[in-house]
Amino acid sequence: MKKLITLAIGMMVVASAVATQKIEPNRLLQKQLVPQRTVEFAAFDRDARVAEITQKRASERQQRALRERTETANPVSFSGMLEQHKPSVFRQAVPISDFEGKHRLDSAISRDFSGNYFERVVYHYNELQFPVKQVDYFFENGRWNVFRQVEITWNEAGFVATFSEMFPLQNVGGRQVFHYNALNQVELTIYYSVNPTTGLAVRTGKRYEERDQAGNVTREFVQNYIDGVLENTALAYQTFAKVSEGYYERTSYRFYFWDNGWVGAQRGENIRGENWYRFTQYFWDNGWVYDGRVRWEFLPGYWMEPKVTRQEIFTWNTETDSWDALSLSILDYDSEGRKLHELFSNYVNGEWIPSIEVIVEWTHPMFWVGYRDAVETWYRYDDEGITKEKIVEFIRRYQVGMFGDTFIYEKTFILDDYDVWRPWSEKEYEFDHPDTGDVITFREWFFNDDKVRLAHYKEIITRNLYGELKKSEHFFGGGISDDDWALSMTWLYDYENGMEVRRRSFRGVEMTPNFGRGFSFDFDVPRSELIVFSDQSYDGLTPGGHLQPTPYKLLTIHGYEGNGATFDISVGTFFWSEVRQTSIQPPSTENSVFVFPNPVTDSFTIGGLTESTLVSITDIHGRVVLQQTISPNETVSVNHLSAGVYFVRANGNVMRIVRK
Repeated sequence: MKKLITLAIGMMVVASAVATQKIEPNRLLQKQLVPQRTVEFAAFDRDARVAEITQKRASERQQRALRERTETANPVSFSGMLEQHKPSVFRQAVPISDFEGKHRLDSAISRDFSGNYFERVVYHYNELQFPVKQVDYFFENGRWNVFRQVEITWNEAGFVATFSEMFPLQNVGGRQVFHYNALNQVELTIYYSVNPTTGLAVRTGKRYEERDQAGNVTREFVQNYIDGVLENTALAYQTFAKVSEGYYERTSYRFYFWDNGWVGAQRGENIRGENWYRFTQYFWDNGWVYDGRVRWEFLPGYWMEPKVTRQEIFTWNTETDSWDALSLSILDYDSEGRKLHELFSNYVNGEWIPSIEVIVEWTHPMFWVGYRDAVETWYRYDDEGITKEKIVEFIRRYQVGMFGDTFIYEKTFILDDYDVWRPWSEKEYEFDHPDTGDVITFREWFFNDDKVRLAHYKEIITRNLYGELKKSEHFFGGGISDDDWALSMTWLYDYENGMEVRRRSFRGVEMTPNFGRGFSFDFDVPRSELIVFSDQSYDGLTPGGHLQPTPYKLLTIHGYEGNGATFDISVGTFFWSEVRQTSIQPPSTENSVFVFPNPVTDSFTIGGLTESTLVSITDIHGRVVLQQTISPNETVSVNHLSAGVYFVRANGNVMRIVRK
């Protein structure tokens, strides 16, 4: 019951999360929660009411981007184990010619801010430029020392076969071996760990996966080795329904753990109608038992920004074997989808008792330019639901634009602990244009007990002619007056070819150097011409440390910190090589040795031979799978080889073939 009461006060803040719910990986072990909001006084604290910088950046470009994100999704797995530990399939087998002339990341070296060596990473690739090994070093006592080593092997179809990670200094590590079905989807993973005493790899567990036709994992079964004996550990099921092309929504899940028999841990079911959605939660009591249920109804026509019109919370009564109503929220909107009224009620002794009521009054400008004001007032009812008192009020202003309204001002009034009605906070935004959502200035004030407005925080943004962030200045209030601003931090940004190449921060009015980071790129080499070990080995080193695409070849990273520090310290250098497949030559008029047919079904012939020649075939791991001497025009049988990519060597030439 307590769990459902905590769940119950979600009200309309759950609208968009529920209506466009997209189940992410690694979530089975987390409870299916409805976003919460309590009706205690703490709900009106300033931290809970911080407004969005722009409430509605509704440009057509943003809407298209959101639609693409919600309508396309990869198949879902809910174990989390593979996503956390298995490298994604970096790429499938591609023609050798696709790598010719590309720039490959071979290593990277970082230094500390004193210029001393710090870390080094070396990357290794096979003939297809698949990543096969990564070695991480740290610099100590004048030498590089290995502290981590990753090795990857690939199967003939171009998917990860094994993934190993070792920490030599501690003599610990692990390995995963992946087995695939006919659709190249993982169906079995075997886990190993390294015994730090013996250094031997021992099996620690297995994970079996079953999938539906769309590739979503519908069943997972985990076993662990306990003292050398394989024992059951966990079992999970889930089902899906297709929402749109490429996007599947989870409709149910069940999770069990082993305790001398399967014991239920979590279960939930989702059902969606045309304009409604229902979630049911269960608990385990020697079998699945209803726990709670939430049902939402939505205003038709607002799939991009769903509008909840009704939310009901139920709890299961084990004595009567029926659902008991717990709470109800009813919301009304105007013709443009703006909220006008919300009433939250609790079900007590067979009747609905109002608890919280929200009333919003809007002004309507005559034209699409100008301002729109809104007054949102919150009331709290007494225990009988008869008398209500005003507890918080928001006075807001929106700037009206072609693509919607942009939030620019808010003043908050509260009924404080002494039952005194007084102003609490005030926020103000300025934009370069209401439809871009790019803030020029943000100010925030708070009021003291004497209702005096005091400066709290201010930020001033400056952009260049291309809309790029050029400077941001951060001020904090001195607590004396409403205009008592003290400059705390300044950030300066520099760009080349539309790329941020430097950001620096300075403290105070004196502009004392604080810290920052910079990047140098080879703008003649786009990302499409790069080969990197993984996205994390490259993209993670972009400004701010965020994982985001870096569209050019990265050469160096610079940084500084501390008072008076200079900016020209190289803290990271990337080393590249241009891929030249000198040992793998395509057919040409000068070198007429070639393989046909290719792809190969049962056998092939090497054209251009004039005498008996030793021919060898290797797989993508370099293992010799066939070696024989053939005469000109003699066929080479490959019936014994499985489908995949191979390399044929003859007369100093290396030719790539595909066995079908």
